[in-house]
Amino acid sequence: MLDKPKNQNIIAVSSELRTRPEDLQAKYQIGKSTYYKRIRYLQITTQKDEQNKVYLTEEQVSQFDQLHIYIQKHGSMIGFDKGEQELKNVSELASSHVLESDYIVQDFPKALGPTALKV
Repeated sequence: MLDKPKNQNIIAVSSELRTRPEDLQAKYQIGKSTYYKRIRYLQITTQKDEQNKVYLTEEQVSQFDQLHIYIQKHGSMIGFDKGEQELKNVSELASSHVLESDYIVQDFPKALGPTALKV
């Protein structure tokens, strides 16, 4: 995972991490304009906390991370498919779990990977 900025304003509330926009800007060394272009591209709707300050959830930050990695490899956001990244995450999650004998493995499309149901 990428390094965290020194003065990061991450707040843990009810087991959900909240990251402020300025922390993502510092993390990726990008300005406000680039930050907002990426937010629009990902179609992320930010939230506001009790103090009316904007934050992103863990899932949104993960999407931002994936887009940043894609941009580093390809030099542009063009071609980044958010839906494909989500399927990749599901597949990686499913393949990372060891199935035990009290589970039934069901066949689903390869993009989703193996899925187990508890018997």
